[in-house]
Amino acid sequence: SRYLPIYQSGLSQTWGVEYASKHICAFEGSTVEISCTYTYPPWISYKKTVVQREFWYAKLKDKNPLDLREDPDYAGRVTYRCSEQSCSLRISGLRLNDFAEYRFKFETNQPDGSFTGKPGVSLTVTGKHSLPFPVIVPTPSAEVLEGSSVTLTCSSDANPAAKYTWFKDNRPLLSEDKVHFSSIRSEHSGNYSCKSENKHGQSSSTPLLLDVQYPPRIPSVSVFGKILKGSSVTLTCSSDANPAANFSWYKKDEDSPKASGTNWTISDFRAEHSGFYYCEAENRRGSLNSKLKSRWGRCEFVDLLVLQLNTSPDINSPSAETEAAEEQLELHYSSTHLSENQEECLYSNIRRNPKPRQRPEDNSVE
Repeated sequence: SRYLPIYQSGLSQTWGVEYASKHICAFEGSTVEISCTYTYPPWISYKKTVVQREFWYAKLKDKNPLDLREDPDYAGRVTYRCSEQSCSLRISGLRLNDFAEYRFKFETNQPDGSFTGKPGVSLTVTGKHSLPFPVIVPTPSAEVLEGSSVTLTCSSDANPAAKYTWFKDNRPLLSEDKVHFSSIRSEHSGNYSCKSENKHGQSSSTPLLLDVQYPPRIPSVSVFGKILKGSSVTLTCSSDANPAANFSWYKKDEDSPKASGTNWTISDFRAEHSGFYYCEAENRRGSLNSKLKSRWGRCEFVDLLVLQLNTSPDINSPSAETEAAEEQLELHYSSTHLSENQEECLYSNIRRNPKPRQRPEDNSVE
């Protein structure tokens, strides 16, 4: 700055620029206003000082000051509002590269009669989506047991306070800061995210996988293959469960499992294979120990598959031609269910015969 004396009392004797704010932060796409006041000696050596030019520029290295109204980077986005000894700069449609130090300069009719206010005003421009990312907090956790109470809370550090929108699997869910399930069900599983928004912008959270777990549903059993002596028979067990169930195959009245896994294949079916079979499904949500036991007992989740070997009682009978001394197997299905107040399993059998035929007696085991 420069000092020039004047000879009238009550008037400023110095050159100066004073900014309303030294640091401004704004969001991309918004409008910002930077203002200042300035002073100068009204007379110098009996010559009245007249302001001939006033303008704003962005301080850039290795470049001379360029009036922002003439800068192509600011074309159509800059306006000045100046009056006696004050001037403001308005920049609309802020861009990320508008980040700079902005200075005000005025020029007068006096010899060396120009002045620049420095340092200027530092402008920081941040992205329009640069609100702090919201965070989802699950209570008690994101891995929950079906039927329990769960609350998802979305929070974000924002000023003014943010408004929230919830999404499930990218579909809008509700506009609240919390999602509450008083008794959560399996269909509530999915990816949940929230969006925070205020007048300065918006931001979205990282998706949270809500995993609703439950014990195995009642298993179902099916059989594949011709049920003939020496043939290959495959038993398949399935059950809806989360996490996925593990399966064990048992023969009635035997403690040790015959096999494990979804499928069990008897490759060479013989008479001694006849009997009642069931599969047992278990996961960590449905058992209290290594075997699946509900509070009602093991039978709660059991389907029984009945394989009964039938042989022709008389190879000289009229039916011998059709049976051809071939040991045929009849397939029966039995399901069990144990209610809360029962101590024994209830069995219900459904016989499935390939076709009706005459025979002296029924050898199937019920």
